[in-house]
Amino acid sequence: MTKKTLQLLATVAAVAGMSLATVTANADDGVKSGTQTTTAKVSLTAGSDTSTDGNGNGDAGGIKLTNVPNIDFGAQELDGKTAFNLDGKLSGNNEAANQAVTVVNPGIGTGWNVQVRNDAMKSGATTLMASTISLTPGAATPGAGSEDTNSTRASDSTAQLSAAPTFDEAKLNTEGSENQPVATAVVGGGLGTWNMNYKSANLQVNPRNVAGDYSTTLTWTITNAPAGLGASQNGQTSAY
Repeated sequence: MTKKTLQLLATVAAVAGMSLATVTANADDGVKSGTQTTTAKVSLTAGSDTSTDGNGNGDAGGIKLTNVPNIDFGAQELDGKTAFNLDGKLSGNNEAANQAVTVVNPGIGTGWNVQVRNDAMKSGATTLMASTISLTPGAATPGAGSEDTNSTRASDSTAQLSAAPTFDEAKLNTEGSENQPVATAVVGGGLGTWNMNYKSANLQVNPRNVAGDYSTTLTWTITNAPAGLGASQNGQTSAY
């Protein structure tokens, strides 16, 4: 009796195993899925920068030139024989107290450009002749908060941040110069805050000049259009 009972249990276990395998296979064949879609949205409006810019202007259609540099070339003794170069010390002209050309663009896609010109560099009625101020550009870097901090952005993503502005060398004649290009952002570019620091400011002085304390006014102009396109339809141009 004991022997028959053991055989019966073994047979039942085998049958049950076969049945389980069959059920599992049928379940896999019948797997289905469904989807639903939802929306995540945000409305971004072009803002208005509230920082001061030293002169109370520097605004072109909401894009602001918030800082530009002063330059101090120090002192040098003339010897009447040789030309010489003086390295300038740059300092900001507003509360930020830095030496950068700084542009703040709160979401306006027109692009922009900055130019600089100067009047004659004079000591009283005497003009510093045959001499040149050279401004050598460094890098255009995003201001604090404008960096790309999205660590999940795919390296091959086409959804990149707006293009950085270009930053150009400027040469100003001490007898006076027309507008020289400083920086430009293409349409859709230059969004956020951009700081553009000069690597150096240099004054080359011809020795055939009268001794004196010379100075010139640099006028920095921002326009809400890329360089070469002129002002926008609204003519939004502003100068320091």
